[in-house]
Amino acid sequence: MTDFEGYDQAIRLIEHNKSLRMIKLEKLGAWVTGNQYDGRPGWWDDSSGKPLWERAPCIVYPVCAIAINSNSDLMMGDARFPEFTFKPGEDSSEDEGGLNESDSEVADKTLAEYHKLSRFRAHCRESFESAQGCGTSVSIHGARNGKPFVDSMPAKWCEVERDGDGNVTKLTVQYPYLETYRLRNKWACRAMLYRRIIDEQNDTTYLPAECTEAGPDGVSWSVDFKNTRAHGLGFCPVIWYAHMRGSAAFNVVDGNAIQAQYLDEIQAHDIALSQKHRGALYSEPQICEIGVTKGSSPTATGRKPLVAASVSGGELNAANPPKGNYHDSSGGNVQEARKKGPGWVWQYDSPETKVQVLCYPPEALKAQDDNARDLRMKLMESLCVVLMDPEAIPRLTTISGKALQVIKQRQVDRCDTYRNDFESGFLEPSIAMQLRIIRKLAASMRVSGIAKFAAILAKFDTAAGWIAPAFQVKWGEYFSPDPTEQAQIVTMVQAAYVAGLITMQLAVEKIKDIFDIENVSEIVTQLEKAKADAKAEMAATMANKPSADNADSAKESPPEPNA
Repeated sequence: MTDFEGYDQAIRLIEHNKSLRMIKLEKLGAWVTGNQYDGRPGWWDDSSGKPLWERAPCIVYPVCAIAINSNSDLMMGDARFPEFTFKPGEDSSEDEGGLNESDSEVADKTLAEYHKLSRFRAHCRESFESAQGCGTSVSIHGARNGKPFVDSMPAKWCEVERDGDGNVTKLTVQYPYLETYRLRNKWACRAMLYRRIIDEQNDTTYLPAECTEAGPDGVSWSVDFKNTRAHGLGFCPVIWYAHMRGSAAFNVVDGNAIQAQYLDEIQAHDIALSQKHRGALYSEPQICEIGVTKGSSPTATGRKPLVAASVSGGELNAANPPKGNYHDSSGGNVQEARKKGPGWVWQYDSPETKVQVLCYPPEALKAQDDNARDLRMKLMESLCVVLMDPEAIPRLTTISGKALQVIKQRQVDRCDTYRNDFESGFLEPSIAMQLRIIRKLAASMRVSGIAKFAAILAKFDTAAGWIAPAFQVKWGEYFSPDPTEQAQIVTMVQAAYVAGLITMQLAVEKIKDIFDIENVSEIVTQLEKAKADAKAEMAATMANKPSADNADSAKESPPEPNA
């Protein structure tokens, strides 16, 4: 495409029409995709005159992508993905904004079906990974042809406006791109600009416009009515999640990418791996001759390289026989190959001749390997990611979940922080957004149980407006529990309770996770009732049981004769 007419001008206009924020997020994202060294001279290009530090490493280790995927797997992989439930908690009630048992059962089933149809689980992972990589993820919720959807939008394309409560009121999606077209029977390129605006009433798409020197402000936009919709929700269906934003200036809308503070270390690691690879390739033994006349050969020579020439070219066969040979055309002075091997002896006339083999010092590669390992360890500590050595995986198959948690405790602690941030910044706003969409579009959506759920949500209308019912986000365990460890815990708790060291309340609290107990007080009440009933039954049995003396006399006295 670089030969297309207008290519250089189009690339210049594309860069000119990018915002500073877009450039920043693009650069952060490049460290995840492995494109951070684009534009540098190649690693093997010695003609560039650039030192190795300023070249593109030949090995780009995807440490950012590995760390991001590892965090995502640890947080939301397998059974770790959170459960969303409206079931009232142990100390909650309807007066506190929750649902009763029957309504919560309908709500849980309907929301689960909504998430299945919209692929919400996969979208959560995608959003979390995107936010780790560039600091922000953008999600668009809605319904299309009666089916709920959640779309992701690259944060680098988006600009946001929010109200005083932090709710998104307007999302602008805008980016330049390269378009190819036919011009005078030739291929040509031009820079185009895309624009889409989503607000509280409309989803407006504009016809692509050609980029200008004046930038986006100099473009005259025309609405693309074919792709424009009036959603009429009354709110902007967009979730803007800033990863671990913390305290920041009011005009800072993005969060923090996990690699932002460690770019130098990542580059140093790539260069260390590339230098080790370079040394390994150059470590082939090199023969060195001293005191030998240039061009002399101490052994027989091989044949000159010849390439057969045929009538039609290509592969030789009966219909295309060879007609000659091609060889070096520079004057016939072709260097013949010197034969090497166990059966070929090199002999020199001069006693001053020395033949040596230059070998790469074994310590050289070890030093480079140690340097690369040290940098990798520092990156793991900085990113709080514990990467398992593939060579140690066979030995890890017998390690219990508790032991794995100890090994990865540093990453688990960091993921605990990520979970809290993701729950409050993404999951809770997303569920609240989905409830508003269900309440608004239930009549036109094909989701099992949605009509009943919408009727339940209508109960939460207030004078100040609609308020979402209370719900819970229940995260799964990081590691699968070990049955042996669980049995030991149950035995210990039982022994402590029998010995009178703990109350039944404390005993049930200790084992509630093992038996998936949601309401501890309810279980304690049932157990105490069962214990009281058993005690009363035992007392009644003892009261009706004949005494030992009566039992003995009954055995000794003969039976009365029949009448």
